[in-house]
Amino acid sequence: MKDYYSILGVSRNATEKELKEAYRRLVRKYHPDLNPSNREESEKIFREINEAYEVLSDPEKRKLYDKYGENWKNMYEAMKKGYDPEKFYQQGYTTYQSKASKDLEEILQEIFGSFGRSKSRRSFFENIFFDFDISDTFNKQQVSDNIPEVEISFDLQEIYNGVNKVITLSINGRNVNLNINLPPRIKENSKVTVNTPYGPVKIKVKIKQSNYKIIQEKNLLLILPVEIEKILNNEEITVILPNNKKLKTHISIDQLYKEVIFKSLGLVDSKQLAGDLIIIPVPYIPKTRDYLEKINQVITKVNR
Repeated sequence: MKDYYSILGVSRNATEKELKEAYRRLVRKYHPDLNPSNREESEKIFREINEAYEVLSDPEKRKLYDKYGENWKNMYEAMKKGYDPEKFYQQGYTTYQSKASKDLEEILQEIFGSFGRSKSRRSFFENIFFDFDISDTFNKQQVSDNIPEVEISFDLQEIYNGVNKVITLSINGRNVNLNINLPPRIKENSKVTVNTPYGPVKIKVKIKQSNYKIIQEKNLLLILPVEIEKILNNEEITVILPNNKKLKTHISIDQLYKEVIFKSLGLVDSKQLAGDLIIIPVPYIPKTRDYLEKINQVITKVNR
């Protein structure tokens, strides 16, 4: 179990002011834009800081966390049963991220000034925050038993590696920040249910365009240009997978324009069955005189 108090470096009796001061200090220390030389580690720590503050900055969530520990979320969900969305909100059970998001914005303004919301300064947050307005969906669904659904697109690299990030939904004019955790290689059109103060929402996973194409939701297709010289010399070909790992193989002339299948390297469905990686190699000849002369030499040798 994560100790949110230890993450923020405060006592269990810390006041709201002390929590915010600790949060401000840690944001200044670990904000990824302030740690360009160690950005990956800073992002990891920064996410933990925000997760901790999102809970402890909300009195209701903090109370449940103090009492039930890692089961606080289950207790919170139990409290929500039987409440309609507006009544639930009026009773004060607002999402804890709302305050955290507001405080973070204030701190970033202090750090970056008027540029705190600029495109360059928001580069990190654009990778972990999404904004979607599903108010109409909620208004229509309030009289129905159906769960509202919204599509969210992720980078293929995020899908292939798995991702834990914050999404922002605009519901009935209010921004609600929610943590979403996707397992590695989840297939396209999978649905993940997340809970909000207004009830559950289904997130339909879509994948942004990339060099890879999605076939039958879980197969990955890559059109791979291969230098003709490497094919003629039977040289090793390196394919960069979406998780940045290297797949090394050889491509023969007979395989050009045909499917070369690598089993179980695609996405994974709900039954943990993996799709395939399909590569279609096509010849590539750089249009430079030196290279063309080199190709001519290789072909000459082959024909002898």
